[in-house]
Amino acid sequence: MRTALAILLLLAAHTAFAGECSVENMTSMVEARAKKAAPPAAESDFHLCLCDPHTIDFLGATNSAKASPIIVRLWKQLHPAADAKPNDTNIQNDWAAWRVSATAALGATGGADARAFLADQITHKIDRGVKRTAITAIHAIDLHLAK
Repeated sequence: MRTALAILLLLAAHTAFAGECSVENMTSMVEARAKKAAPPAAESDFHLCLCDPHTIDFLGATNSAKASPIIVRLWKQLHPAADAKPNDTNIQNDWAAWRVSATAALGATGGADARAFLADQITHKIDRGVKRTAITAIHAIDLHLAK
C-alpha cells in the first residue's frame, strides 16, 4: 500500500510538472500498475495495508468512480488473510478499522457494483461498526445513483 501511495505522489508531482494533475490520471495509473504486475499477497503486505488506512481515505476523498474498483479489489485480496487469523485481536481490530475506512470511501466513490458488493458484505457476519458504515455507504450510493 505504501508503494501505491508513493506512486500516487510521484505521479502527482510528475503530472503537475507536465500541467496535467488530475485524480483521474493518478487512479488510472495505480489501477493499470496493479493489473499489470500484481504480485501475490504476502503477510507483510496485509499488515502494511491495514496499518495505513490513509490511502483508502485518500481514494475516498477523490470522489472518483475509478477508486471504487481499486478499493473492492483490495478488500477481496485482504479478506482471506484476515480470515486466516480469527483469534488475533490486533489483526481483527485493524481489519475492522480498514473496512470502516473502505466502506466510507465506497460511499463517496461507488456505483452500482460497489453497492452490490456492500450489500453482499452486510449479509456476512461483520462487526457492528463495519455494518453501520456499510449501510450508510449504501444510502450514499443510492443518493448518487438517483441523481
